[in-house]
Amino acid sequence: MPAAVKLQTEYGDAIQVILVESQGASDEMSLSFALRNKWLGNNAIWTTERPFSTGGSGLPSYALLGPDGKVLMVGNSASDHSKINQTIAELVKKGSSAPAEAPEALTKAYKQMDEGNYAKAIAEARKVGAKAQGKDAVVAEAATKFEAQVAEKVGREAARVRALTERGQWIAADARHESLLKGVKGEDSLIEKTSELVSLFEGPEVQKEMMAEKELLRLSADAYEAGKDEKAVKKLQKFATDHAGTKIGERARRIADLAQAAISVR
Repeated sequence: MPAAVKLQTEYGDAIQVILVESQGASDEMSLSFALRNKWLGNNAIWTTERPFSTGGSGLPSYALLGPDGKVLMVGNSASDHSKINQTIAELVKKGSSAPAEAPEALTKAYKQMDEGNYAKAIAEARKVGAKAQGKDAVVAEAATKFEAQVAEKVGREAARVRALTERGQWIAADARHESLLKGVKGEDSLIEKTSELVSLFEGPEVQKEMMAEKELLRLSADAYEAGKDEKAVKKLQKFATDHAGTKIGERARRIADLAQAAISVR
């Protein structure tokens, strides 16, 4: 786990680490143990639900998926550590979700999409498609289908923004929203998919929630860094009480409970 957490910290949003508990511990037990060991506070996902089976029974086991969702490697993470690091480094350097069968002419368009430049990606694909018309039917068709892929990705990003606001994660939601607006600027078909998001961030209550979340993130970071500390727990508990009845307060209470449990984990 420490190696996986290190990879998540090192690569940030370029990768997604999912850590699956498979020995019968509850979510609370797993997370409190992770907090005690200072493994929280990054973007790694902790769960007791297996996305799929790796086919093995030994621990620690892993599955490495590529940007297209296909399984690239499966095995024991302890013995394959170097291979995992090397493969991830190569994938991140390549930095494209373009499928193997995608025409080379669309490489730039895929790169733009991966970087969040959705309007530019569509503009590039249209240029490629127009150039291929009457000359290369495969490329022309691929360029047309690519536009639909971009629209689907924008739709997923918009849904992610909405989900973050519903969980009270306003700061992350606002950052993603700003990035999304910048990425679709200039392409009306994409702007339509994101226009309704603006209303989610309106009103003084949202600004109040954002300010409270900044304080929660600071307190949480202290707890994650301390691993186990009564003072950190008490500060989170007070914050949760002060913000009772809000999503921010609920988040603070959950982290406080995990931090409290981490103190008693042996």
